[in-house]
Amino acid sequence: MIRLCSKDGWIFHVSKSVIEASKTLKAMLEFQNTDKSIKLDNISGIVLEKVCDYWYYRDHHEQSISKGNIPEFEIDKDMAVELLLVADYLDT
Repeated sequence: MIRLCSKDGWIFHVSKSVIEASKTLKAMLEFQNTDKSIKLDNISGIVLEKVCDYWYYRDHHEQSISKGNIPEFEIDKDMAVELLLVADYLDT
């Protein structure tokens, strides 16, 4: 498990295999080698929570996604722009 810390102190414990959906975090983990904690000073807790939810959703539905049968993932309209920016930053 990898510990992700948001800019406002929210902490999430996420499996390494799920985090590797993010090329940015995967590179950070390879660079850090021993530390199992990543501080994300530019991502709020509420947004990071939704990103973690998406990673687990994607992991759970991976076979459906590869077949083109993508179940809908609910996103709050008020959060959409910020999620797009974070997804771009995390390369996920």
